[in-house]
Amino acid sequence: MVKKVLVVSHEFPPFGGGAGIVAQDIIKKLTDNNLDVTLVTNYIGRKKDADYNLIEVKTIPKLRFVNFWLKMKTLNLREYDRIILNDVGAQMVGAIFFNNELLKKTIVYLHGSEPENIYLYPNSMFKILKFNEKHTRLLKHCNTIISVSNYMKDKFINYTELYELRDKIVTNYIGINEKVFLYDPIDLTVKLGISKEARTLLSVSRIVRDKGYLEMYYIFRELVKGDRNYHWIIIGVGDYKKKLEIMIKDDNLTSNVHFLGKLDREELRKYYSSVDFFWLLSNYEEALGLVYLEAEFCKTTVIGRNLGGVKEVIDVGKTGYLIENEKEVLEILRKKPFPQQENFNDIIDKFSFEKNTKMLCDLLFNRN
Repeated sequence: MVKKVLVVSHEFPPFGGGAGIVAQDIIKKLTDNNLDVTLVTNYIGRKKDADYNLIEVKTIPKLRFVNFWLKMKTLNLREYDRIILNDVGAQMVGAIFFNNELLKKTIVYLHGSEPENIYLYPNSMFKILKFNEKHTRLLKHCNTIISVSNYMKDKFINYTELYELRDKIVTNYIGINEKVFLYDPIDLTVKLGISKEARTLLSVSRIVRDKGYLEMYYIFRELVKGDRNYHWIIIGVGDYKKKLEIMIKDDNLTSNVHFLGKLDREELRKYYSSVDFFWLLSNYEEALGLVYLEAEFCKTTVIGRNLGGVKEVIDVGKTGYLIENEKEVLEILRKKPFPQQENFNDIIDKFSFEKNTKMLCDLLFNRN
């Protein structure tokens, strides 16, 4: 009989952040293995996907977890073999309303900010609900806890001091689909009017200051002082773009910086594949760092801070660099990148979609 899985996630594309992308990844992995998947998420009027069942919930801010539970109660929750609580909003439902029978088949995901938001610096609502206590009960009695990286696992245990959960938390990486992200270059002289001799840099993310855009701009400006042939391509949207554009215009660098907005994945891989370097000097302690992996799967040398989960996705000396300061970045960007192709094989194998899909299915159904 086909196993049934219920995925609960407040975030889900096209809205939300990294947790929503993980939810999408989970569903893809499970449906590829012919599991019967149902998604419960916030209402925005999404088009129903043929591969899984979609339930959207109209919610009231601050009461979303209650709205979700009222909808979920109308389902026969006993018929699901596993219930995946993907983000903090979903975990509120499980922590507050699930009985022990439901908890035994519940999978909880850890993404990045759970220690800070739930245990260290809870908001007033979490304090009133004593959510840290309820969340601890959820973790102790659920079937499995899945972390998106080893860094995230260690961070959670060290910040919360829930050392007894160490063996219960298992890392399952977000697999990168090799059919989507692969070496597929285009001619940037045609696309952007960049000369064939140009040195090209690419950043892909939300354009916000804490992603490192101010620091990257200062470094880029210094590069261009010595060589006007450097070009920086930025893919994404965000509220820091206007500030960047003003600085770029004031420094007469408009022809060297190219904003392309949001692109779909098929178009995105062409830019990953066509530049000399991918760089993002995020000041966040990223739980993992998907964009670095996407670039590596497209055989492009990457540069990131020696910080957080980014350290897990860059094979230093083969696929890229982990840096500590601006001087290091300048030295790297004035060099030629690593040779492309065989250097990336180990990273591609470690983070392959197929390998991590198999591991997820084993975690869901081959543990007590």
